[in-house]
Amino acid sequence: MQLNDKIREDIEKTLFEAKTCLFTKNHEELKRVSDTVIHNSSVFQDEESIEVAITLYSLAKVLEKKTELTEQFYHLFTHIEQLFKRKQYHAYKKAMAHLLCKIKEVDQNTQQYAKHVINHAKVNKGSRLFHHGISLGQSACAMGISQWELYDYVGKTHSSTGDTKSVRAERKRMAYAQLLTKHKNNTVVFDAGPIITSTMNGILHILPKLKKIMNADFLIPNGVYNEVIEKPMKTKKYKLEAYRVISYINDGTFHHIKQKYLKVQTKKYLDLINTAYSAFGNPITIVHEGEMQALALLKMIGGRTLVIDERTTRYLMESPKRVVERLSRKLHTKITVDQEKVDKFHKEFEDITAIRSTELMTLAYEHGLFNEMIEGMNGLDDSNYQFYEGLLWGLKLAGVGISEREIAYLQSKLKK
Repeated sequence: MQLNDKIREDIEKTLFEAKTCLFTKNHEELKRVSDTVIHNSSVFQDEESIEVAITLYSLAKVLEKKTELTEQFYHLFTHIEQLFKRKQYHAYKKAMAHLLCKIKEVDQNTQQYAKHVINHAKVNKGSRLFHHGISLGQSACAMGISQWELYDYVGKTHSSTGDTKSVRAERKRMAYAQLLTKHKNNTVVFDAGPIITSTMNGILHILPKLKKIMNADFLIPNGVYNEVIEKPMKTKKYKLEAYRVISYINDGTFHHIKQKYLKVQTKKYLDLINTAYSAFGNPITIVHEGEMQALALLKMIGGRTLVIDERTTRYLMESPKRVVERLSRKLHTKITVDQEKVDKFHKEFEDITAIRSTELMTLAYEHGLFNEMIEGMNGLDDSNYQFYEGLLWGLKLAGVGISEREIAYLQSKLKK
């Protein structure tokens, strides 16, 4: 296998530290060490860094319960560390696979437990990819998990205070959303995120009523359909949510668009933007197919409104410089930008406006679509304000990319 020098150096260092943790039987430190390779997987999204991170985390969790096995795993891990150090990568890969098998064979319950731990590690690492500046869709794709899992996790593990720029952008988005109610025949394309966050908050039923108020047709491309229906249908945890969503496709709230032409255009846009930002000489894949397919659909039909909850794609449309700032700050390295590609991408979508679930549901709140729910809160002081606060934070904690400063701004408008 071919490894970037920085990846190789960091994995070698991590394996040595992990071996030391096993020698000293420090399982908590072993979990911390597993996090050190996530920096590389954020930049390169390479299989080797991700494999090491997941294996170490799984090993630490198993040894927390069965400390007597530490010495046995120490000898096996020492062999793995030496193979990697000697660049015997083929033998190293086989030994790593053997280690994972050993973890799963510890006892009759371990295989199921290991799968749970590995999946949890993937969600955790996917969250870190996302917070390092990679789009949520791409973070989920890189880790082989569904966006349902990642949205459910990231909102509860990350907080953003925001800045004055975010509040200015929020004013524009809210004004745009309100303007939609005064026009007829609006076309709105949804990314997967707003459907997921609305479902998780139990407010998906608001969308058919909101659709009428907005005089809009709600569309989802095939890539989004795959994320909100097909992938969760293959799981136990999110299958019920998929059934909830599909009922709103069957009743016409959402129109599922299947044109094959979208695939060609989507690839064109992905090839453009996913080679525009680089670190350590490697292009950073920052945007996922589903997000880009939603934009391609808007271009195809001449629409102007995208509903999307995550920041990265929105920043690319609103203020590409913020993408560089975020990547550089989170990855602690200089980001090389192909400005010509970024400008071309930005110009391609400059007529499209992105709004989030928070703007949509604020619009619904302003038009009284939550009145029945609020009436059930009779007896509470300032029940309208309390409900609206709960609505905004419920969406944020389900993964919507909104800052605390933006929430405070929206709440201040309500007080007026």
